[in-house]
Amino acid sequence: MAREEAEKYGAIASPKLDAVAQSSKDSLTGSGNFGPASNVATNNYLVGLQLSIPLYTGGYRTAKQEESLLLVEKTKAEYSKSEQDFERTLRSIWHALNSTKDKLNALTAAQKTGEARLSSTRAGYANGSRTTMELLGAESDLIGTDYALYMEKVNYLLNRLRLAALTGEISEQDLTLANAYIQ
Repeated sequence: MAREEAEKYGAIASPKLDAVAQSSKDSLTGSGNFGPASNVATNNYLVGLQLSIPLYTGGYRTAKQEESLLLVEKTKAEYSKSEQDFERTLRSIWHALNSTKDKLNALTAAQKTGEARLSSTRAGYANGSRTTMELLGAESDLIGTDYALYMEKVNYLLNRLRLAALTGEISEQDLTLANAYIQ
Protein backbone atom coordinates (compact mmCIF):
# COMPACT_ATOMS: atom_id res chain seq x y z
CA MET A 1 0.00 0.00 0.00
CA ALA A 2 2.83 2.39 0.83
CA ARG A 3 4.46 1.48 -2.50
CA GLU A 4 1.23 2.39 -4.31
CA GLU A 5 1.16 5.74 -2.50
CA ALA A 6 4.73 6.44 -3.62
CA GLU A 7 3.85 5.57 -7.22
CA LYS A 8 0.74 7.77 -7.01
CA TYR A 9 2.71 10.81 -5.86
CA GLY A 10 5.40 10.10 -8.44
CA ALA A 11 2.76 10.01 -11.18
CA ILE A 12 1.12 13.22 -9.93
CA ALA A 13 4.43 15.08 -10.07
CA SER A 14 5.21 14.15 -13.68
CA PRO A 15 3.63 15.41 -16.91
CA LYS A 16 0.97 13.21 -18.51
CA LEU A 17 -0.02 12.77 -22.12
CA ASP A 18 -3.48 11.24 -22.60
CA ALA A 19 -5.42 10.27 -25.69
CA VAL A 20 -8.86 11.90 -25.56
CA ALA A 21 -11.99 11.09 -27.55
CA GLN A 22 -15.43 12.67 -27.20
CA SER A 23 -18.68 12.61 -29.11
CA SER A 24 -21.92 14.49 -28.53
CA LYS A 25 -25.25 15.01 -30.26
CA ASP A 26 -27.54 17.99 -29.68
CA SER A 27 -31.08 18.05 -31.01
CA LEU A 28 -33.66 20.84 -30.73
CA THR A 29 -37.36 20.61 -31.60
CA GLY A 30 -40.50 22.27 -30.30
CA SER A 31 -42.69 25.37 -30.51
CA GLY A 32 -42.88 28.67 -28.70
CA ASN A 33 -44.37 32.21 -28.78
CA PHE A 34 -42.62 32.98 -32.02
CA GLY A 35 -43.63 29.88 -33.91
CA PRO A 36 -42.38 26.36 -34.29
CA ALA A 37 -38.67 25.62 -34.10
CA SER A 38 -37.08 23.77 -36.90
CA ASN A 39 -35.39 20.52 -36.20
CA VAL A 40 -31.78 21.29 -35.47
CA ALA A 41 -29.38 18.42 -34.91
CA THR A 42 -25.70 18.87 -34.26
CA ASN A 43 -23.17 16.07 -34.05
CA ASN A 44 -19.77 16.84 -32.53
CA TYR A 45 -16.78 14.51 -32.58
CA LEU A 46 -13.43 15.21 -30.98
CA VAL A 47 -10.27 13.13 -31.02
CA GLY A 48 -6.94 14.40 -29.77
CA LEU A 49 -4.09 14.39 -27.29
CA GLN A 50 -4.20 16.16 -23.95
CA LEU A 51 -0.98 17.20 -22.20
CA SER A 52 -1.19 17.86 -18.46
CA ILE A 53 1.77 19.52 -16.76
CA PRO A 54 1.37 19.89 -12.99
CA LEU A 55 2.02 23.24 -11.40
CA TYR A 56 4.67 23.68 -8.73
CA THR A 57 3.14 23.20 -5.28
CA GLY A 58 6.06 24.21 -3.11
CA GLY A 59 7.48 20.70 -2.88
CA TYR A 60 4.33 19.09 -1.45
CA ARG A 61 4.14 16.31 -4.01
CA THR A 62 7.85 15.57 -3.79
CA ALA A 63 7.70 15.50 0.01
CA LYS A 64 4.69 13.17 -0.06
CA GLN A 65 6.45 10.90 -2.55
CA GLU A 66 9.59 10.79 -0.37
CA GLU A 67 7.43 10.12 2.69
CA SER A 68 5.74 7.24 0.89
CA LEU A 69 9.09 5.79 -0.19
CA LEU A 70 10.36 6.01 3.39
CA LEU A 71 7.20 4.26 4.58
CA VAL A 72 7.94 1.47 2.09
CA GLU A 73 11.44 1.13 3.56
CA LYS A 74 10.04 1.20 7.11
CA THR A 75 7.55 -1.54 6.25
CA LYS A 76 10.31 -3.66 4.72
CA ALA A 77 12.46 -3.18 7.83
CA GLU A 78 9.57 -4.09 10.16
CA TYR A 79 8.84 -7.20 8.11
CA SER A 80 12.50 -8.21 8.18
CA LYS A 81 12.63 -7.63 11.95
CA SER A 82 9.51 -9.73 12.51
CA GLU A 83 11.05 -12.52 10.41
CA GLN A 84 14.22 -12.37 12.49
CA ASP A 85 12.22 -12.35 15.74
CA PHE A 86 10.24 -15.36 14.56
CA GLU A 87 13.41 -17.26 13.62
CA ARG A 88 15.10 -16.34 16.91
CA THR A 89 12.08 -17.47 18.94
CA LEU A 90 11.79 -20.67 16.94
CA ARG A 91 15.50 -21.41 17.37
CA SER A 92 15.30 -20.66 21.11
CA ILE A 93 12.36 -23.02 21.59
CA TRP A 94 14.07 -25.71 19.51
CA HIS A 95 17.25 -25.48 21.60
CA ALA A 96 15.20 -25.52 24.80
CA LEU A 97 13.45 -28.70 23.64
CA ASN A 98 16.75 -30.40 22.84
CA SER A 99 18.42 -29.38 26.11
CA THR A 100 15.31 -30.39 28.07
CA LYS A 101 15.54 -33.89 26.59
CA ASP A 102 19.11 -34.18 27.88
CA LYS A 103 18.08 -32.84 31.30
CA LEU A 104 15.19 -35.31 31.45
CA ASN A 105 17.56 -38.20 30.75
CA ALA A 106 20.00 -36.99 33.41
CA LEU A 107 17.25 -36.40 36.00
CA THR A 108 15.70 -39.81 35.30
CA ALA A 109 19.10 -41.41 35.94
CA ALA A 110 19.51 -39.26 39.09
CA GLN A 111 16.07 -40.36 40.27
CA LYS A 112 17.01 -44.04 39.90
CA THR A 113 20.26 -43.39 41.74
CA GLY A 114 18.40 -41.49 44.47
CA GLU A 115 15.91 -44.35 44.87
CA ALA A 116 18.79 -46.84 45.19
CA ARG A 117 20.52 -44.56 47.71
CA LEU A 118 17.32 -44.19 49.74
CA SER A 119 16.76 -47.95 49.68
CA SER A 120 20.29 -48.69 50.91
CA THR A 121 20.10 -45.90 53.51
CA ARG A 122 16.83 -47.33 54.84
CA ALA A 123 18.42 -50.77 55.06
CA GLY A 124 21.44 -49.28 56.84
CA TYR A 125 19.17 -47.33 59.20
CA ALA A 126 17.22 -50.50 59.98
CA ASN A 127 20.39 -52.36 61.01
CA GLY A 128 21.82 -49.31 62.83
CA SER A 129 24.71 -48.39 60.50
CA ARG A 130 23.00 -45.18 59.21
CA THR A 131 21.68 -42.22 61.19
CA THR A 132 18.34 -40.49 61.00
CA MET A 133 20.04 -37.46 59.42
CA GLU A 134 21.44 -39.62 56.63
CA LEU A 135 17.99 -41.14 56.03
CA LEU A 136 16.34 -37.70 55.97
CA GLY A 137 19.08 -36.42 53.65
CA ALA A 138 18.49 -39.30 51.20
CA GLU A 139 14.71 -38.72 51.29
CA SER A 140 15.17 -34.97 50.82
CA ASP A 141 17.53 -35.47 47.88
CA LEU A 142 15.11 -37.87 46.20
CA ILE A 143 12.19 -35.45 46.69
CA GLY A 144 14.31 -32.64 45.20
CA THR A 145 15.20 -34.83 42.22
CA ASP A 146 11.54 -35.82 41.75
CA TYR A 147 10.53 -32.14 41.83
CA ALA A 148 13.25 -31.15 39.34
CA LEU A 149 12.22 -34.02 37.05
CA TYR A 150 8.56 -32.97 37.18
CA MET A 151 9.45 -29.33 36.43
CA GLU A 152 11.61 -30.36 33.45
CA LYS A 153 8.73 -32.44 32.11
CA VAL A 154 6.45 -29.41 32.45
CA ASN A 155 9.06 -27.22 30.68
CA TYR A 156 9.34 -29.78 27.90
CA LEU A 157 5.57 -29.87 27.55
CA LEU A 158 5.29 -26.07 27.50
CA ASN A 159 8.07 -25.77 24.92
CA ARG A 160 6.34 -28.32 22.70
CA LEU A 161 3.11 -26.32 22.98
CA ARG A 162 4.98 -23.07 22.21
CA LEU A 163 6.58 -24.66 19.17
CA ALA A 164 3.23 -25.99 17.94
CA ALA A 165 1.59 -22.59 18.51
CA LEU A 166 4.42 -20.75 16.77
CA THR A 167 4.25 -22.97 13.71
CA GLY A 168 0.44 -22.88 13.69
CA GLU A 169 0.08 -26.62 14.24
CA ILE A 170 -1.38 -26.62 17.74
CA SER A 171 -4.50 -28.71 18.15
CA GLU A 172 -7.09 -29.27 20.80
CA GLN A 173 -5.62 -32.74 21.34
CA ASP A 174 -2.25 -31.16 22.28
CA LEU A 175 -3.94 -29.01 24.90
CA THR A 176 -5.97 -31.94 26.23
CA LEU A 177 -2.82 -34.06 26.63
CA ALA A 178 -0.98 -31.20 28.33
CA ASN A 179 -3.86 -30.61 30.70
CA ALA A 180 -4.10 -34.33 31.54
CA TYR A 181 -0.36 -34.51 32.23
CA ILE A 182 -0.32 -31.47 34.51
CA GLN A 183 -3.28 -32.68 36.54
